[in-house]
Amino acid sequence: MDRRHREIREAAIDAFLAGGYDGTTMEEIATGAGVAKQTVYKHFNDKQHSLRHRAVHHRRPARAHRHHRRAAAGDHDLPGDLEYLAVTFLTALMQPRVLRSGVW
Repeated sequence: MDRRHREIREAAIDAFLAGGYDGTTMEEIATGAGVAKQTVYKHFNDKQHSLRHRAVHHRRPARAHRHHRRAAAGDHDLPGDLEYLAVTFLTALMQPRVLRSGVW
C-alpha cells in the first residue's frame, strides 16, 4: 500500500472517530490527508467503501481476501458471513485509537 493511500485511510479513521460516519464528508477526509477530494476518490470509491476498506482490509487481510474471493465466486454462507462481520466489527472497535476516542 502506498504512502498516499495510507495517509488517506488514516485521515478517514480520524474523521470517522471525530464526527461519526454520518457526520464525516469526503472533503473532511481529503483535508485531513492534505490531498484534493479527487485524490480521495481515486483511492476509495466513496465514504462507505472507505470505511469498509478500513475495517476489513487493514486488520484482517488474509481473512478478508478469503471472504471476498468466496463471495465473488457466489459462495454465500450466512452464518460464516455474520461471524466474519461480527469479528471484523469488534476488532475495529477494540483498537486503542477507537477506545481512546470515546465515540463508542
